[in-house]
Amino acid sequence: MEKDFMGIKSEADFKKLEYEDMKKRVFDLIVENKGNPEIPTKEDLIYVVGELKRFTLKFRNPCVVEKHAGEIMELINRL
Repeated sequence: MEKDFMGIKSEADFKKLEYEDMKKRVFDLIVENKGNPEIPTKEDLIYVVGELKRFTLKFRNPCVVEKHAGEIMELINRL
């Protein structure tokens, strides 16, 4: 499948852009929570999951979002 977004046409380049965007979003959320993005705490990760969940619920199926957020929280709670 070919995409054309901001002049990016290959699927690999589009996925790389998506990855970099999400990486920056997570970094910014940790900083917003007054954490250190290089060494995030459990509390930072919980904050990030909550904020990303809230953001994602605006345009994704709530059941899927809840399922994925729950799975991620299970992993975080093991820390």
